[in-house]
Amino acid sequence: MSRNITVGIWIVAVLAALLLLVRYGGELLRPFLGESSPLPTAPEDGSSAHAAGSPAPYFELSDLSGDRVRISDFANTPVLLTFWATQSTDAADQIKILDDWRTAHGDALPTILSVNSQEDKSVVASFIGRGGYAVPVLLDTEGAVGRAYGIQTLPTSFFVDGEGVIREIYVGIMSQQMIKEKSEQLLR
Repeated sequence: MSRNITVGIWIVAVLAALLLLVRYGGELLRPFLGESSPLPTAPEDGSSAHAAGSPAPYFELSDLSGDRVRISDFANTPVLLTFWATQSTDAADQIKILDDWRTAHGDALPTILSVNSQEDKSVVASFIGRGGYAVPVLLDTEGAVGRAYGIQTLPTSFFVDGEGVIREIYVGIMSQQMIKEKSEQLLR
């Protein structure tokens, strides 16, 4: 009986350790890995093309209809550029929020462009069709544009002013209220 209790205690301890590792893994392991801070999203010298205040990297991608779209097509127009994938629940949820925003505000600025990251066109088209979404979708099937923008997490959104300068970067899901506030700041 004593052996069964000991085995049970070990099982509970291992499960608790696994739970902590899954929940807090990066923070718990950081001291042992010698990392003192999270990886920066841009070089310390600010030279990254994806840093706020720098020009938005040029790109040309196909949309779901096969038409080519260039970021330069939106010269003099503020743009909200969001990188996402159907595989990420948060990123997929962001598309619904962006679509709802676009439906509620019509063609109000900024122009919304969503860039799907490295998924097959048929998967993306199926997702957009099932949701009945009208938000413009561009296909970054090779991930080159995502790399140019330094994407590490989905969704990630860039607020680009009419001069083509990145004014703000937001990582994570934005509510409609956040989109409204950040859009108003962009348009000032």
